[in-house]
Amino acid sequence: MILQRNISLLTLIVIFSVFSSAQDNDTGMIVHEQMKYIETLDKYITMKISVNDDMIGFKVKSSQFYDLQPNDYIALRLSVNYRWISFSINFAPDFLPGNDDNILKGNTNSTAFSLGLNFSHWMQTLSYSNIKGYYLNNTGDFVSGWVKGTDPYLQFPDLLYQDFHGYTAYKFNENFSTHSLSTQTEQQLNSAGSFIPSLSYDYYIVDNRVNLTGLNSSQKSNNIELLFSLGYFYTIVIKEHFYVSAGVVPGSGIIITKLLTRLPGGEIKSDQINLIKKIDGSLAFGYNSERFFTGSQIMVSDASYDQNTSSTVITRSRFTYHIFTGVRFDAPTILSDIIDNVERIVMK
Repeated sequence: MILQRNISLLTLIVIFSVFSSAQDNDTGMIVHEQMKYIETLDKYITMKISVNDDMIGFKVKSSQFYDLQPNDYIALRLSVNYRWISFSINFAPDFLPGNDDNILKGNTNSTAFSLGLNFSHWMQTLSYSNIKGYYLNNTGDFVSGWVKGTDPYLQFPDLLYQDFHGYTAYKFNENFSTHSLSTQTEQQLNSAGSFIPSLSYDYYIVDNRVNLTGLNSSQKSNNIELLFSLGYFYTIVIKEHFYVSAGVVPGSGIIITKLLTRLPGGEIKSDQINLIKKIDGSLAFGYNSERFFTGSQIMVSDASYDQNTSSTVITRSRFTYHIFTGVRFDAPTILSDIIDNVERIVMK
């Protein structure tokens, strides 16, 4: 069985408008354009907590279908953002509903970290995630008489997923605020949209680290994935503080895989390069004021690719959500001075 992440197919053309210029307001916040499209809340630290189900699973179709999922159903994400830098940590405590059924689905350990650098046009994200412990969601296809909710699922406690992810994007329209949606370090004051091309790059490992007994086998895949996407996003502002935002992001690229199959008689190694294509969609809505914000984001991703050396099809259709709330408070003087010094050095 080959376990790999997947990505899918679709194309889209979008048209956008570009605005320019900036001015300051009397509160000390930076406001772009005469029509006041964006308030940049530079003097505040933003702290946010979100509940999400953004966990990596695998669906593999060869001679049979395998649906492998982690037991951590709901995760918490804590984020701290100040000006152009952001940091977050994602974890899944057992006390959350759906994370405490280890007897039926086995134990999953998961952690993720993310660092972001967010400028007026350029956005850069680096992240790491680690998930260990999966179960077979379609156990009933393999175990006769299996009863959902009563009998344990087939479990893979030694199956490990590790991902080192990078994301670079460029926003064309300076009057559209991506940060009001992601880090909440800005507030979108009037409706606007933008075309945002991006490049994502991943190095990820899928490794079944089960002990070999001479009767079983296991696999490990090392993957390098490069994906270029062309997306368009638009935010509608309602009565100043409420907003609805949507985006569509199609992309394509390649995945380079080194596959190691461990058999009782020895190891088999193979290399392959596959074309990947993907389409993502997002819908966000919420409330954003100077000191308090809350909202939700729904993301849909449809992805798949055929392995060119076999009949195996790797697919992943995902529906994930984030529900978040947060506050802003005045940044301490020492932090402001440090960031000011960094900005002065960079701008020299």
